[in-house]
Amino acid sequence: MLNTILPWIVRIPGVFIAIMVHEYAKVIVNHRISHDAATRPRPRSNPFKFVDILGFLIKLIFGYGWAMPVRLNPFGWRNRNMGMILIFAMPFAVNIIVGSTAMILAQIIPGRLYMAGVGVLPASAIYWMLYHIGRFNFAFAIFNFIPIYPLNGNLLISALRPTWGLKITQYEKVLQIALAFLIILGFAGIIFDPIVNIFIRPF
Repeated sequence: MLNTILPWIVRIPGVFIAIMVHEYAKVIVNHRISHDAATRPRPRSNPFKFVDILGFLIKLIFGYGWAMPVRLNPFGWRNRNMGMILIFAMPFAVNIIVGSTAMILAQIIPGRLYMAGVGVLPASAIYWMLYHIGRFNFAFAIFNFIPIYPLNGNLLISALRPTWGLKITQYEKVLQIALAFLIILGFAGIIFDPIVNIFIRPF
């Protein structure tokens, strides 16, 4: 029984941490670039507010999903286009940093625990938990390049090519449904797994 559910249990922290650090990075950037205190969200947000249940479960099962996006107020930013670029870039950078840190720790901690006599199963579980934290962070960073809300790519497109952003918004619901089906059918993995593996390979 434990061998059946353990591989899923060790994936949960990776999904949650990837979503939490990604969205919280947006909260911090949004707070910093707002010129009016009334438009600033509180930086101390409840991390569970970032969890979209469907997006969380799809990410847990299929490796790719989405979060409950932070509410943004571009009209309160000092520079709207630069704000959109920063809101896109900072979460990407934070996911990569957290993912890399987890991968490094996965190479260090489990071996030392095993040598200290902790046991094979706990050491293995910690390795896979750290591995999935790394992989899910890399995957979330890369997957968010897709320009479909609630993914971050729509911010980048809106900043660099506003007319493209408007056209995508017109078909938003259809694109969201198509995106969910592409993930479930495995096409997201086919497209993005090779890119994610480039980040994993050095570790």
